[in-house]
Formats: sequence, structure tokens, C-alpha cells
Amino acid sequence: WEDDDDTNIKKEILLPTAVALYPNPASSYLSLEVNDSRLQGQVEVTIIDMTGAVVLSQNVDTSAKTLINIETLPTGQYTVRLRNDKNLIGKKLTIIK
Repeated sequence: WEDDDDTNIKKEILLPTAVALYPNPASSYLSLEVNDSRLQGQVEVTIIDMTGAVVLSQNVDTSAKTLINIETLPTGQYTVRLRNDKNLIGKKLTIIK
């Protein structure tokens, strides 16, 4: 469990298998598939660089496969964070140009 700074609500941290990100490494688009019903529907997707800066943030509907445009992001290592009102997951992402 983790306290959410924005709402002081505890969020359950889900297993890595709850979300599939591919391709990884990626260069222009990232496909996102949610395999856990606790993250189905509207979620906030945030991509964070190695300095901790948020470089992309958007709300998506995970009911179906989602494509995220990452063309503007430079080569590097990132964390992709998905969260809704009760759940949170983070996955590693490598971008290669």
C-alpha cells in the first residue's frame, strides 16, 4: 500500500503482470494493455524520466488496447506509472531513437 499525496487515500500496488507495455524498447509509440480488472476504465498514465520529472501525463481508457505517442521523448530510461482511484503500478520503459 502507498499513501497518495494528492488525496491521502491508500492505493494498492499491483503486480507487474497487471499491465503489458510493448514494444520495450520503444521509439515512437507505446502499446498498453491492462490485464487486471482493477485498472480497467479511466486511468492516469504518467511517464517519468530518471531525474523524477514528469515528461508525459494523460488520462486514457484502458478498456481496450491503448497507444501512447512517445515520439517527442528522447532516448533514455523511464518509469511508466498507471493509477486510478484505488490502484497503482509502475513499469520500466526504454526509449531508443
